[in-house]
Amino acid sequence: MTRFRLLAAALLLLPMPLLAQTADGLDATDLRLVEQNDDGITWPDDWALPADYGHGESLAAVVRGMPVVGSFGRPLGAVEGVLAGRDGRAQALAVETGGVLDLGDPVVLPLSKASMSATGDAFVTTLTEEELEALPRWRD
Repeated sequence: MTRFRLLAAALLLLPMPLLAQTADGLDATDLRLVEQNDDGITWPDDWALPADYGHGESLAAVVRGMPVVGSFGRPLGAVEGVLAGRDGRAQALAVETGGVLDLGDPVVLPLSKASMSATGDAFVTTLTEEELEALPRWRD
């Protein structure tokens, strides 16, 4: 029984460092979930706006639920929320993947790894499903 407890404790501690840092150095512990009515965040300058933006809803509300697609338009998940840093800049998306290893928490997809589709109705990433699943989890 003691061996089982030690193994369980080790397994719980193992993923902890993975939750903090993304591959491109984004510190997920410094991010906050943007409220859907929060217009006080700054979006990246080169970020295209969604097609539905400007109809009375905040940008965070418009992107919530938007699909995230990979190569050839393959669906990988959906945006659960926008994550901003302490400086108020949008830095990542919380993406619900629904994959095989999905533990209920969305992954943290840095905006540097995603872009708005040409039609403005989805996010596009070059990450594979496996790479997306390997990103740190967002736990609010």
